[in-house]
Amino acid sequence: MEDPAREIEGVVRTLTMGSPDEQLLTLQRTYTRDAAFDHPLCRVLSGLESIIGIYTWYRILFPWTKMTVTDVAINDSRSRLVVDCTQTCTYFLPIRSATVRLVVVLTLTKEERGGKHVYKIRKQEDFYQPESILSFVIPGIFYFILILKHLATLTCNINAGIGHTLGLWKPKNRK
Repeated sequence: MEDPAREIEGVVRTLTMGSPDEQLLTLQRTYTRDAAFDHPLCRVLSGLESIIGIYTWYRILFPWTKMTVTDVAINDSRSRLVVDCTQTCTYFLPIRSATVRLVVVLTLTKEERGGKHVYKIRKQEDFYQPESILSFVIPGIFYFILILKHLATLTCNINAGIGHTLGLWKPKNRK
């Protein structure tokens, strides 16, 4: 990629919605051979072939994926690209689908190709909320996890009140 912030949406769409040949070519063109991949359900320490296998299985499992890139941010000094996406995945048996938010952090490396500087992806890290990733596996768990998160928030605030009463971690100028 010559301009990662501008080109990444097309890369994401091809990886998640393109044909098998487009997907393979995009992976080979945009990832380093020793690229790493970290996702809540799988991990590759080093190796493009394993990442190709993951994307292939992803497309077999979810052939009717719709991916929307909602925001892109680049940190040039750290060679990082952050991509905020919404994806709707429908299983190979189209009985149900799940729509989730995904934040992807891409670590880039600069290479020279044909006299031009291009960026390739050295590492991909996928971040989902717990209820999002589990909604792929267990239908209806989304709401149960949200209730648990609200109960955990309530518990934190009750315990904070007790801690304040006991003089633990109490700000002096809280209004």
